[in-house]
Amino acid sequence: MNLVVDDELQALLLLSSLPDSWETLVVSLSNSAPNGVLQLAMVKDSLFNEETRRKDMGKDDAQALVMRTGGGVRVEILKGAKEETNQKKADDHNTTAVSSDEDVVVLSIGEDECCHVTDPYDEWVIDSAASYHVTPRREFFTSYKAKNLGRVKMENKSYADIVGIGDICVETNTGYTLKLKDVRHIPDMRLNLISVSVLDKEGYESHLGNGKWKLFKGSLVFARGKICCTLYKTQVKLCRDVVNATQDDSTPDLWHRRLAHMSEKGLQILAKKSLIPFAKVESLGGNRYFVTFIDDTSRKVWVYVLKTKDKYGIRHEKTIPGTPQHNGVTERINRTLIEKVRCMLRMAKLPKSFWAKAVQTACYLINRSSSVPLDFDIPERVWTGEDASYAHLKVFGCKTFAHVPKEQRLKLNDKATPCIFVGYGDAVFDFEKSEKSKSTVEGVSDLTPTSSSSDIATDIEEVQVENYGDEPAGVDGDDAIDTEGVEQGEQPYSTRDGRTSVQSHKDKQSWMKAMHEEMNSLHKNNTYELVELPKGKKALRNKWVFKLKKDGEKLVKYEARLVVKGFNQKQGIDFDEIFSPVVKISSIRVILGLTTSLDLEFEQMDVKTTFLHGDLEEEIYMIQPEGFEAKGKEHKVCRLKKSLYGLKQAPRQWYKKFDSFMVDDMLIVGQDTNMIGSLKKELFKSFDMKDLGPARQILGMQILRDRKAKKLWLSQEKYVERVLERFNMKHAKLVSTPLGGHFKLSKKSCPSSNKEKENMTSIPYSSAVESLMYAMVCTRPDIAHAVGVVSRFMVNPSKEHWEAVKWIFRYLRGSSKSCLSFGSFKPVLEGYTDANMAGDLNGRKSTSGFLFTFTGAAVSWQSKLQKCVALSITEAEYIATTEAGKEMLWMKRFLQDLGLKQDEYVVHCDSQSALDLSKNSTYHSRTKHIDVRYHWLRLIIDQQLMQLRKIHTDKNPADMLTKVVPKEKLELCAGSAGMNSN
Repeated sequence: MNLVVDDELQALLLLSSLPDSWETLVVSLSNSAPNGVLQLAMVKDSLFNEETRRKDMGKDDAQALVMRTGGGVRVEILKGAKEETNQKKADDHNTTAVSSDEDVVVLSIGEDECCHVTDPYDEWVIDSAASYHVTPRREFFTSYKAKNLGRVKMENKSYADIVGIGDICVETNTGYTLKLKDVRHIPDMRLNLISVSVLDKEGYESHLGNGKWKLFKGSLVFARGKICCTLYKTQVKLCRDVVNATQDDSTPDLWHRRLAHMSEKGLQILAKKSLIPFAKVESLGGNRYFVTFIDDTSRKVWVYVLKTKDKYGIRHEKTIPGTPQHNGVTERINRTLIEKVRCMLRMAKLPKSFWAKAVQTACYLINRSSSVPLDFDIPERVWTGEDASYAHLKVFGCKTFAHVPKEQRLKLNDKATPCIFVGYGDAVFDFEKSEKSKSTVEGVSDLTPTSSSSDIATDIEEVQVENYGDEPAGVDGDDAIDTEGVEQGEQPYSTRDGRTSVQSHKDKQSWMKAMHEEMNSLHKNNTYELVELPKGKKALRNKWVFKLKKDGEKLVKYEARLVVKGFNQKQGIDFDEIFSPVVKISSIRVILGLTTSLDLEFEQMDVKTTFLHGDLEEEIYMIQPEGFEAKGKEHKVCRLKKSLYGLKQAPRQWYKKFDSFMVDDMLIVGQDTNMIGSLKKELFKSFDMKDLGPARQILGMQILRDRKAKKLWLSQEKYVERVLERFNMKHAKLVSTPLGGHFKLSKKSCPSSNKEKENMTSIPYSSAVESLMYAMVCTRPDIAHAVGVVSRFMVNPSKEHWEAVKWIFRYLRGSSKSCLSFGSFKPVLEGYTDANMAGDLNGRKSTSGFLFTFTGAAVSWQSKLQKCVALSITEAEYIATTEAGKEMLWMKRFLQDLGLKQDEYVVHCDSQSALDLSKNSTYHSRTKHIDVRYHWLRLIIDQQLMQLRKIHTDKNPADMLTKVVPKEKLELCAGSAGMNSN
């Protein structure tokens, strides 16, 4: 039976269903109907408006937490309302009445809202109408108090309790630490809320608009966010110094999303059936499984950890399903191991990621415990025939001190470092320890426990494990090649068992070919000979290092290097002297300028396996590379005849061998192409070399040449872009100067408390400054002063110092294409010098700066804090001019070695008083205190080795090396230094 209910009848039915309290509205709508006919749409709109009005009337005595008004997600906390009011609202809104002494939280989600309750837990919603912060995650809290604060009514009409309150410490996406106070804990909400009003009360200022959100405190931007699905959201992460580590809590949520938002019950069923992997906790080395082997006679147990189940490589012998008793011995030992591991981790208060260390330690101890099947004999004794030793045993997780070898510490450094005992090594009396300061796991041979061996390290849960230690893996360990890391071609990737892991890599053939090429080079150069290991000698181990070499975006070759573990060498036995020659980059820039000015040929060559050409003076032995052992001579070792990568003396031996030529990556410059060809032939006779043709890259700097226009550019654009991407500054806001004038950096802002220092451990300050230094040294004199300032705080940096580093990154992003431009100018060397009086806020020392140009571009520059405190600007300028004079003499000799001479060598200075002092040798009270060594300047001027001339401050390019200069002056200085965008 089909009935059609018209629009008016539906409206009447809706009005008739309302309670008596709505009678006034019903009468009003009935009498005001247009043409006497009710319309359903009009009735629905009127009812919704009345509903809103009635809610607003009942909020005088309540506080509300509203996430979004006008639809979408709405949360209300009604606090302090009378019982009658609650009862009335229950009737009106079809909810449940509650007592007057509890808070009621009502949550409703609109049908058209795209904000899901399964948001990622590092994503927080910015709520401008919320009264409190809210989170479902208990482990987020740094301080917590369990307390019943009300209930949440979800969309399915079920309730969730507010079970606690506390504080949460997060690190924002701008690098600042933000403490959220009095956060409500609602476990079933699955949504993180940040209250704008709470932040406002704490002195923060929120700006919302144009799809972006910014949180200010003064002039600093503490956090940023953007609009998503009509809601403002921000990404934050927990402060690692205050939040206990959790290894797998977030993984079920990931699988919840992967499986199309499957219910929790469904996920639990899959986890029990081991069909999804989040039931397994990864160890420090990334392993998820372990396999046990047990000798049935002695009952000795071996345990190996695996990344995947397909790694154990043993033939199956299947049993009937559901009958573990068919493999009863191993099933029972697995249960014993798990029970011991559970107790050990709990007693040691270690994270679950230490399970691999715990299971290997448990196995080690089981083999030294009495066994019932052996009539209480010891498996280790039955297996080896010797009694086991127990004197070296320690409590798992106890605090210990590891001895630091003399060669690894300075005289006043501690002889031992505090650590945590996490297991026994492969040797009889070998141990493994985890350092709390470095968060690493490594082997040691000398370990001293604290006064009580049961002194458990109670604060280990706060350790964030970053560097993974070694875990014996049996098959291939933790050494699978990381393709993502290798393909970037920036850093080589080394492995402990490279050959085995290469065999499981997708580019197996290419990597194996590279390894064979390396071995052929070793044999061709007669690098070693196979001998018996003499008594009393120790053979060094080796490992493989892999790298993808690229030319821009083009893959050039797969490269493998066999490297000796030279860190095991002992001075006086395995080596006596070490030295590694490093090129002075200013000499390369001079050669580039000379090439451009005189239109010379410019070729590049590279020596293959550079260190293999250095002859060794010491007697050193090495184990044969795995997989390349000589047949029938597997027991022999390699006596090294030539130096090998990894040996401490390798750089020195190579330098001695090739001292008459140049270093391994060489540039050949000349006018006669035939002579250059002859030189290459002679080099090929002595060394295995690669002819790279016209030079395009040297030491990470790109060389671009337009020979017709007589122009050459030296650029680091690609390096700068990689650095910006590495430190997440690729999309940062641009600035026009390397350092803002508002920065007043000093040691006063350095962290003083341990907590403040620990907060900075997560910030890669040193690494960032070092990356900036390389750009500054090679091609960027414009950032020399800024980098020099931030490098003064490497030991104990603060948030303010980190902001200055990020400011430099922002400047580099806008000027990444800036490069040094050499032209067809006359090859004349000129210098400029300047000083900034008492610019250092710490010790009021002055800053010296000099810059030398050659064929239109800067070839040498320096920005350096003076070693003494200058008492006047004259003294500061005089000291700076002396430093410039030293550099001028070196550059002069270098050019003369190249056959270039000029009539005069001039250094420009903008201080007339410093010029007068350099020419006047009369001593008086105003200059007598100046160090004698700085008066060396007068000597070289008297000998006419160089000349000083006055230059106006506005035209001195060295100004940017000593102080913060405005944009216009910076552009003038950079232009004078030959910097432009190619």
